Amino acid sequence: MKILLIFLFSINLYAQDCMRQVLEYGNGQGNDHIEKACLDKVVEKSVTSNHEKLFGYKNIFLFKDQIYAGEYTKLQNIRSLSYNSKREEVAVLDGDDILVFSATLPGNVAPLRELKSSHIFNPYKVELLEEEIKVYQQDEVLSFSVLANINEAKQRRKDQLLKRDLLRSK
Repeated sequence: MKILLIFLFSINLYAQDCMRQVLEYGNGQGNDHIEKACLDKVVEKSVTSNHEKLFGYKNIFLFKDQIYAGEYTKLQNIRSLSYNSKREEVAVLDGDDILVFSATLPGNVAPLRELKSSHIFNPYKVELLEEEIKVYQQDEVLSFSVLANINEAKQRRKDQLLKRDLLRSK
């Protein structure tokens, strides 16, 4: 029983250590290093993405062995990832928000654009296309301009929903 408790405690410490490394990444306080074991955990537990080298978990994502983590990224709870090679951008569904990052500038970087819309509620997938961002939720797909950059107080949001489609069973 003691061995089991020690093992469970050490796993919890490991998880806390990885989270600490991710939060301190690129803030000028830490050593700007995330251990390979932590990165392996991101790959192992990754959410869905449309690219074989795009992995995300909790508040970190990896793209082609580049790390995107730290407080400036605003990442908290990654649910889906999408890469568009023509735009060289990665869209991240983080909770109910869409954060768009440059695929060429990794690190502790702020998103290029943020889409926080009152129309988005409990989505499960994001898709970054050339002209639009599609957000899949319950029985519908929402489409926004690929250049949408909406981050206003909920009461004052004036977002431009391009269209709303119902998902059809195939």
